[in-house]
Amino acid sequence: MSSLNNAKLYEATKRLEKHLEERENEYLIYKQHYILAGTFNVNNRQAPPNTLLEEWLYRVTDSAKGKHIVPHIIAVGFQEIDTSSGAYIYDDKKKEDEWEQIVRRTIKHCYKSKHNADEFQLLNRIRLMGELKIVWL
Repeated sequence: MSSLNNAKLYEATKRLEKHLEERENEYLIYKQHYILAGTFNVNNRQAPPNTLLEEWLYRVTDSAKGKHIVPHIIAVGFQEIDTSSGAYIYDDKKKEDEWEQIVRRTIKHCYKSKHNADEFQLLNRIRLMGELKIVWL
């Protein structure tokens, strides 16, 4: 591309940005969202039955207001969830499912809605070798 074309493209981009900025109140809404994110190295251990992770997933505090809040997004990561050689060859999700159920039970216990419905829905669960990432909205 010639420098003349680059200059024209740059000018057009700046004009577009200016017009979008002038009308951003038509398509943008600013809101504050709270995100609870954490990771835990399970060191290849089995998920303990009947356990809740309340201390880890419940105490979210807005430091400016000094009160407990309910996060809008909960993102949880587990490291070394299954380091056996078979875990990389076979698609065995047993340990993943167990840890996900513990987090799911903890979220239900900590963030019950007034209408007894699930406050959070699972958005996605991704396994990367020995790691597991789970996101709830």
